Amino acid sequence: MKVTGYFHGILFKDNSIILRPSDSRDLIPIRKVFKSKKDREERSGLEILLRCEIDAPLQKRSIKELNTAWKLISIIYESMEHRRGTDEELYSLYEDLLTEYAEKTPCTLYPNRLRPVRLSEANTVQAATFIDGLIYHLCMLCDLKQDLQADVRMVIYEFEEWRGKQKEDFTATMTESKWRERAVYSEASGIGTDIDLHHMMGKGAHEILRNDPENWIALNRVEHDEFHNEGEEKFLQKYPHLKGRFEHIHKKAASLYEDKRNLG
Repeated sequence: MKVTGYFHGILFKDNSIILRPSDSRDLIPIRKVFKSKKDREERSGLEILLRCEIDAPLQKRSIKELNTAWKLISIIYESMEHRRGTDEELYSLYEDLLTEYAEKTPCTLYPNRLRPVRLSEANTVQAATFIDGLIYHLCMLCDLKQDLQADVRMVIYEFEEWRGKQKEDFTATMTESKWRERAVYSEASGIGTDIDLHHMMGKGAHEILRNDPENWIALNRVEHDEFHNEGEEKFLQKYPHLKGRFEHIHKKAASLYEDKRNLG
């Protein structure tokens, strides 16, 4: 078994090294690794050395993303089993959900095969893609009680607020058909009925952004009409967690128009 992740590390004067996982859930596979190591050492009478690679890159995904993903996994488990899951049960469900919703990358041992990208190694966009898959799963496949629905809506608000602060959005390369397939809940209220594709910057006045997925936002029919009737300012007063998304597309538009003027 191989464990890849981020660890807090300290090197002591006697050359000993202590590593502590940044995500406590990584302890589940780590314990399995060390149990296997101990069993093999007892059978062989020899010490089994660990193969480690120590690097110090910038951490690619945020603790906020980790917390969001595990909160959603906990809600999915509770909706299925009608009780809270243990760490081991949640980790097992996480493995299954990775297979279903995580971005895929070539396997090191078998390059012609694909494996899911785990949260511990994911970059910001990959982690956001997985979180979006979890929300999709909750909206489409889970029968949520009222208190769990409230929990999901709160996670959606927090996710959209965080998402608007990122330089790159996970929808950037989506086709419209793929986007519509995944847009099953309102990004304003979290309600999942009569979902429309809304252009944050109007497609008539801003043709340059008409087919840009980063300019698309999922709103239910009532919210869509509300935006067109009351305007962006009032809409964002009601749904302030979306301000970052709108600011992002305004900045992108300004940059695109500037580039167009320079080229013209």
